Amino acid sequence: MGIKKVVKKLLPKELKEALKKEIGSNTSYVLNISDVKKLENKIAVVTGGSGAIGSALCFRLAMEGATVGVGARSLNKAEIVINNIKKNGGNAFPVLMDLIDDKSIDVAFEKIYAEYGPMDILVNNAGGSARNAAKNFEEQDFSVIDTVLNINLRGTMYCTYAALKHMKRENTSRIINMSSIVGLQGKRGMTDYAASKAGLLGFTRSLALELGKTGITVNSVSPGWVSRAVFDKGMEVQQGNVNCMGHSGKTDDVAGAVAFLVSEEANYITGQNIIIDGGRSLGLWGDN
Repeated sequence: MGIKKVVKKLLPKELKEALKKEIGSNTSYVLNISDVKKLENKIAVVTGGSGAIGSALCFRLAMEGATVGVGARSLNKAEIVINNIKKNGGNAFPVLMDLIDDKSIDVAFEKIYAEYGPMDILVNNAGGSARNAAKNFEEQDFSVIDTVLNINLRGTMYCTYAALKHMKRENTSRIINMSSIVGLQGKRGMTDYAASKAGLLGFTRSLALELGKTGITVNSVSPGWVSRAVFDKGMEVQQGNVNCMGHSGKTDDVAGAVAFLVSEEANYITGQNIIIDGGRSLGLWGDN
């Protein structure tokens, strides 16, 4: 009997002995993510789930066994991600919300609770920069600054506030916030974005302290230069002098870190920030 068949047939407690018999106790082995559903029976919600990083997060959590709520403002965009997940044997559903509309957030989480019961995992991924409207601080229109802060910082905080009313209070419940290395180190022309992402780091640590005894852990991840393509699996990485590794990351790199933080393997980790930047934050690197 092949090793994958053994793994799929047995419960986790029986797995160790079965592996010893199959391949020997002194032989190393690797399990694919599809072999063990670490998040089976979990309800997870990913805000901004139709974007580049968001779609990878939704897909990875679904392949780990979770039923994933794909957060988006557009049903059509959410369904692209949901269809890809279902095509690969996972479960997902749309969660329509707008981070600058408190009522839409309240309604979304109340609907999830009514249909699926208490949720286990919240990944606050939605957000963005001013993009084409970005300027140096003293030249910027403050309405743009307000928008960036409201989406990235206040929106994440309100989503968390609304979700906590419907989250399980167990040792496997998780909240993950999406920060950025810009929030750690700053960047010219992005003072609003840097402030919002730095604020998320303080929010993460403080909330972790408040929720420590409830069974809910709170952590953040800070990506660097990552591909912005939806479902970038199989794409060639971009080359460039932006980190000590000399190339961009993939959305799957971020998804892998989040999948670990929401798993039972991370039960004793809270209030931490995981940097995923190919070493860029280790030293000074150019943008070209």
